[in-house]
Amino acid sequence: MRRLIACVCIVSLLTGCGAAAASAPLPTATPTQIPAALIVPLVTSTPTATSTPATMLVQLVTSTPTPTITPTFTPTFTPEPTLTHTPTATPTARPNATPTATFTPEPDYVATRVARGRSIGVPILMYHHIAVPPPNADGIRLDLSVPPQRFEEMMAYFAGKGFHSVKIGDVYDALYSNKPLPSNPIVFTFDDGYEDVYTNALPILQKYNFIGTFYIATGLLERPAYMTWAQVEALAKAGMDVESHSVTHPSLKAKPLNFLRTEIGESKKALEARLGTKVYFFCYPSGQYDAMTIQVLQEFGYLSATTTWGGAYENSEVPFEWPRVRVHGDDRVSDLVGRINLLMYGKQNP
Repeated sequence: MRRLIACVCIVSLLTGCGAAAASAPLPTATPTQIPAALIVPLVTSTPTATSTPATMLVQLVTSTPTPTITPTFTPTFTPEPTLTHTPTATPTARPNATPTATFTPEPDYVATRVARGRSIGVPILMYHHIAVPPPNADGIRLDLSVPPQRFEEMMAYFAGKGFHSVKIGDVYDALYSNKPLPSNPIVFTFDDGYEDVYTNALPILQKYNFIGTFYIATGLLERPAYMTWAQVEALAKAGMDVESHSVTHPSLKAKPLNFLRTEIGESKKALEARLGTKVYFFCYPSGQYDAMTIQVLQEFGYLSATTTWGGAYENSEVPFEWPRVRVHGDDRVSDLVGRINLLMYGKQNP
């Protein structure tokens, strides 16, 4: 009997627990909250191009990239590093304004740049040999050689027409300090320092009371066919203008800095030491130069330089690129006069 009652109690107890468990609700799991910024939507269509943020648009609109500047010329040399020392000050005997270095011009530089500066028209004639060329002369020597008789005909013409010869420094002073020039000014330049210039040109210049500017390559002096130092000194004592034409007459284009300093600086020093006068003006050997050449000229205190460009106007914008009027070996007086008129006035008979 007791066993029957115990079994009934156990069955009742088990039945109550099961009902309670069945009626109790199941616990609900709280899902982890994912930040909205990390939710990647499902792409159901072809994505559009990524748009630029508004802040970037402002930057793009307000920050205009610097355009690439294409130079008007193509340098044919590798520039040396910029000079780090202070160039020699312009001598007090000349205007203090040191012209700005400029790059090698294109053939039409006169037309494109002269208008931006102040110009004066003074023909600078370019001679080399004043001699009858030797029988075996090549085309270059023939073109550079003006026979003495023809040279005197030219000087007689200019004297008869009232021309007054001036030094290259006079042209500089007229352009930069308004120093007056005589009527019909003209410059006679002689390149390289050939002995025939001393023996043949000097007496004719003196005969017509003309002054010449002699560009001397100092390292060639005392060699056959070139002047001696004594003859150069005699030129200076005779009132002629003696200026620099380098030491050994090389091309000065695309050359190392030290090379330029030797050719440009040592020639100036040698002339000044032997003549006792200052040398301010230079002539490029064979007309070859570049921007670094001009920078070294300024470093040594040169004020101007003449080229082989054809022209008769000197401009303050390009003091180291003054043009000249070339005189050819077969030129007659009429040929030379016509060339001067063409460069001065745009026509052979103004």
